[in-house]
Amino acid sequence: MGNDKKLKVNKYFLGIFITLILMFPIIMKIIQHIIFQGFNVEQSPFKSVVNIIVQNFSFYATALSITFTVFVFNQTEHQRIETERKLKEKEREQLKDKYRPTFIVEENNESCNIKLLMRDNDLYLENIKYYRYPDDLRNPLKISNLKSGEVLAPKDNNSFYITAKTQIGENILFGYLNNDIKIHKYLKDHGNAIYPREGFKNYNQDEVDKNCGNYNIVEGTYHNLLDQVFFYNTIGIREKLVFNFSNAISSTLESYTANKFFKSVFKDILEEFNSDLFKINNIREVMKYLLDEIEAQIDFINIDQSNQKFNYTYINTQLEIINKNGLKKFDISFYNKKDELINLLRYLKSITTVLINHDDLEFMNKKNILRSSYVILNELFTHLDVNEVLDDRIIIYKTEVCNILQSETIPY
Repeated sequence: MGNDKKLKVNKYFLGIFITLILMFPIIMKIIQHIIFQGFNVEQSPFKSVVNIIVQNFSFYATALSITFTVFVFNQTEHQRIETERKLKEKEREQLKDKYRPTFIVEENNESCNIKLLMRDNDLYLENIKYYRYPDDLRNPLKISNLKSGEVLAPKDNNSFYITAKTQIGENILFGYLNNDIKIHKYLKDHGNAIYPREGFKNYNQDEVDKNCGNYNIVEGTYHNLLDQVFFYNTIGIREKLVFNFSNAISSTLESYTANKFFKSVFKDILEEFNSDLFKINNIREVMKYLLDEIEAQIDFINIDQSNQKFNYTYINTQLEIINKNGLKKFDISFYNKKDELINLLRYLKSITTVLINHDDLEFMNKKNILRSSYVILNELFTHLDVNEVLDDRIIIYKTEVCNILQSETIPY
């Protein structure tokens, strides 16, 4: 499309150039006449123009001949470049297609398994996630890599979805619907994985095709009747392709001072709290680790100048939520004292232990308590300043937070 636009622009300027060639002798003759004879006109303008054209016929013939030659050359060059571009695009697509997978359901008398197949037995997939159903977002089966011919998982559902990355870095989305239909999609270069996301009444297949492509189909036989259903079912799954770990806590990872780190970490985790990107037990352990560090380094946190900036009503509301979800409420009567704020931080730290030991608390109660704790910490460190002495520990903080958030072994 860019080349077509460029060709139109070239034709436009070519038209202007030819017009200037035609007008050049006429303009020069007019200027000459004005200089030597003034504005006196001895014959009609039409006859003058015809006379100029006849006198400069050889000029016009040569100029137009050269222009036509250049135009033909440009057209030929454009066609050659366009042909080469299409050929390279086809070769690139064939290379990508070599690394794209399919999945088959292999049944025998004893089992029914999902097996990976690729065009070469030595090829493999990376970062595989297997979703048994569209809402299986919390704990999909994750496999770091899988070689062609190996079994992915037992098939225990009529429909399932798989995302993966090929060896050349292309994102794949596979769907198996109603024990019959296979849908193979890949994310195009610079494509938006989360389109379409909302507003399906305005679903636009052309826009969908700009972002995702199909493969493993016979050309001319594929129809898009199931695409809308497929994309609707995979909203949450496709979000996982975009909202990866580093994007979710980007402000934390980009922080270059301890002060910036503590102002970012609670906010970043809060923004992804309900996205299922991080497990609740991991979020709890991050909070415990950070509060241990805060308590150990409390002398380097500037508390005295910050007390009057806190939104105490907002903090109290979150403490009420903690209380309503099953934990003893913290008394916040003396916020003007430094010791009282330290006690609040210790109370929040104690919550991490209580959440582990309170087996009678429901999951949603624990989640609400933890979220309110993060809201309070975010409010506090929005106004608290951390001394630059702790800047030397920022790499340690980032490393520990990353390790904890990605850990698969932390118990509930």
